[in-house]
Amino acid sequence: MLGEPVIRGYDFYAAETATLKALYAFFIAADLEFWPDREPIAFNEERLRERSPFRERQDWRVEEGAGDIIAHGHAGFGVTGDNPHVGNGSIYVRPDRRRRGIGTKLLAEIVAETRRRGRTLLTLETASQVPAGDAFVARTGAEMAFEARINRLDLTTMNPGLIEGMIRVAQDRARDFTLDYWIDGLPEGELDAIAEMFGTMNTAPRGSLKVDDHRVTADQVRQGMKELTIAKVSRWVLYARETATGALAGFTEVFWHSDRPSHLAQGNTGVLPRYRGHGLGRWLKATMLERVRRDRPMIRFVDTGNADSNAPMLKINEDLGFRLHMVSRTWQLAV
Repeated sequence: MLGEPVIRGYDFYAAETATLKALYAFFIAADLEFWPDREPIAFNEERLRERSPFRERQDWRVEEGAGDIIAHGHAGFGVTGDNPHVGNGSIYVRPDRRRRGIGTKLLAEIVAETRRRGRTLLTLETASQVPAGDAFVARTGAEMAFEARINRLDLTTMNPGLIEGMIRVAQDRARDFTLDYWIDGLPEGELDAIAEMFGTMNTAPRGSLKVDDHRVTADQVRQGMKELTIAKVSRWVLYARETATGALAGFTEVFWHSDRPSHLAQGNTGVLPRYRGHGLGRWLKATMLERVRRDRPMIRFVDTGNADSNAPMLKINEDLGFRLHMVSRTWQLAV
């Protein structure tokens, strides 16, 4: 007989190496339920121990028998001054240990920690690949506040002529702009302007989420670069400049890890409001895909997220050949 599961609160960053390795194995198994065709990334202790000055966290692991991890809970809190009322929670229970009340107990711990920190709103995310998550969160009384599509492009079926044609048309519309790349780094002298450009993502739809804008700073951009380097993640940023002024106008970014060679994550794509209407988003995304196809032929799948209400970006992705892969949902719970 295995006995009653034990919930242990702990400091993730200070955990012993053996514990981190056990958690890594647990998280890899969890990831496969959501993404069964993605290759696992090797254990990287330095990445796991990197403590961001802009985020705080509290974790709980649930052990059974001789320390076997069967569930995990996490609460995260931004400390930048933005959205001081919000906490972010996550719960994962091993499939063979569900419907035993473990998730409910973990949520109680997360809610209590969120309240202790003076936060009044907790957000939780689910995905259509794991329907048990939606069912669990719905039972808590949380409001489903934001729904997005995770769209996927299979590069092996992409029509190169389509991409080339889109680039030609976009170049003609955006003749007052030029494109260039930042590969695995960003120029220190432009970090303030880059932070402003990255901050344009505040104009993306947020559904009914009761959250405010997140101000992006140069220090946050530096920390993001540091974390990517430690994680051994390669980021390409393709950016647009207004030719006459040299001002940054928009960008798109992709992320890739050599341990997961066949998959690429398409990150944010944004154009500053004053430069919209020139087809820059379409030009940026098509040009990036053309380079990915040419320079990293091992990549097959490109995954990206889009709000259902973001019609312009959805149209660009659909024209490029992206198709629905899963649906993600963000829920909010007043605490």
